[in-house]
Amino acid sequence: MKDQTSPLTTEAVNEAAATTIEDVTTTPSAAPTKLLSEDATIANIESDEDSGYLNASDNSLSADDVATCETSIKSRSSEEETKQQQQHNDKQPSDDSSGSNSNDEENSAVSSSSWRLDVPSKVETMSDDKLVEMLKSLGEEFEKLPEQVDRRKWAKSRVAELFGETLTQPLLDVAAGHLIDGDSGISMDQRPDWLDPDMFRRGQIFARDFQFGISYAELISLFMVFSFEEGLKPLIMTSQSGTPFTAFKRYLSTGCRVQSWYTSDPWTKGTQAYRDMKAVRMMHAAVRKRIEATTIPEYEAKTRINDAWCPTLDVIRRDFQSTCPAPAPGQCPYMVVSKYPELRGKKLSQGEMASTQFAFVGLVVLNPKFFGIHASDEDLQAFCHTWRGIGYLLGIEDEFNYCRGTLADVKQRTIDFIEYWVKPNFRQITPECEHMMRCVVEGLQYYFPGSTYDTCILDLASVLNLHMPRLYNSLSYQAWIRHNVIRMYFNFWSRFSGMRTMMNNQLNRSIEKARKFDDEKLNSLKIKSDKLLESYRNKLQQNREANDIDQIQVE
Repeated sequence: MKDQTSPLTTEAVNEAAATTIEDVTTTPSAAPTKLLSEDATIANIESDEDSGYLNASDNSLSADDVATCETSIKSRSSEEETKQQQQHNDKQPSDDSSGSNSNDEENSAVSSSSWRLDVPSKVETMSDDKLVEMLKSLGEEFEKLPEQVDRRKWAKSRVAELFGETLTQPLLDVAAGHLIDGDSGISMDQRPDWLDPDMFRRGQIFARDFQFGISYAELISLFMVFSFEEGLKPLIMTSQSGTPFTAFKRYLSTGCRVQSWYTSDPWTKGTQAYRDMKAVRMMHAAVRKRIEATTIPEYEAKTRINDAWCPTLDVIRRDFQSTCPAPAPGQCPYMVVSKYPELRGKKLSQGEMASTQFAFVGLVVLNPKFFGIHASDEDLQAFCHTWRGIGYLLGIEDEFNYCRGTLADVKQRTIDFIEYWVKPNFRQITPECEHMMRCVVEGLQYYFPGSTYDTCILDLASVLNLHMPRLYNSLSYQAWIRHNVIRMYFNFWSRFSGMRTMMNNQLNRSIEKARKFDDEKLNSLKIKSDKLLESYRNKLQQNREANDIDQIQVE
């Protein structure tokens, strides 16, 4: 049986990008038969509680698989990589007591890593209480630093000292960024020395040429960003995207601004891109100020969603817990912050700003062909350069900028971000995460229908090498057909420039039309949004009442 997760590596990404998904086929019967993908063949297999693999305790993994699972997904240095590879080559095949066939060797090769990191024993024993103590001490020490101390250098050094044995350098930088205020204070009129105007413009052209595919990658990337519970809370607190209608307005506005950054010159004062950049930076400052003025109890109360819209939460959790890796102690230090609100640090920090950049570029550079983006490495590097510039203008410091370095650097940073943090997050998806993402997708239907919440999750799972059999089997035929039509476009039709142009134009026309909605149209959308949430909450209430009656009868 195929392993349920294959951690991303540069080699795996390149191999996946070189392949295409088989064309959709249908049967001659009157009603189409929903084809079972490889994901769906394991739908009825129950998962272990915390193994990260389906049937992992049922002798479904060979000895080689188990040995592979116990290796670290982190390469500390090229020397350690060579040493680990040599150890793997020296390993003799063991007897297969489970009766697996010759395919076990192939499966072992596919699964290059584990459901948990191999960490030093002293980290293995780290408890939440110990982690809380470390984070409290870190915050207190940082606040007491003398003015003459380089706070950024100190933060990086201290974070590396605490978590250097479990996190890679790119993630240590992001973690250190959570201690630093999210706005660098640098004037937008001051151009950085590293800026290459020609490369910046090339990245803008690339973004316009593949606008539809990039927009879809950004859409499903929101689910990864929302998986960070503390990062999601500021969005909930602002109350500007907690319903389909408010999400429609918020992300339509965001889309228009990003579009201006691709079509105008943000480095020239007075342009539309410059004005939009300045407006976003000012909004971020206002949100920071608002959060800082809020007490911890008030903040916690304002960032909870009562009766969250999450009808598939249980199904998705079960799938994610079957296919996503469980974190090692100290691997996801931010998780304890949700349990201990007093650890709340700076909001919209440099670390959170860098994580937001990830949503705009991560999947695009990781597997561009999955989104119908057929471009050279030079184009992708230019796209990263464009977003490095955008990040700079939004107040992200160079040392925390997600898009700094080469294309290979950004790819590896993305792989680390997903493997070490995003996948473990998925195991504990919150009702608020599903609620907010559903609002985004439903709001998109108001002017550009096509995707659904379920199909977005399935596409995200595919690009991350995750298996979602329960969610897949729960699809209606209509959703299944829609999902395969979308995949058909990205896998085949997007190869033709005429098709890309058509989809780009359709998206732009839809955005422009939505911008011109009159008050009557907007009011009708608001009513539609309110009715949808009210209907779901009524069903929840009916279920609660039915459960109460059942409980009384039992007693």
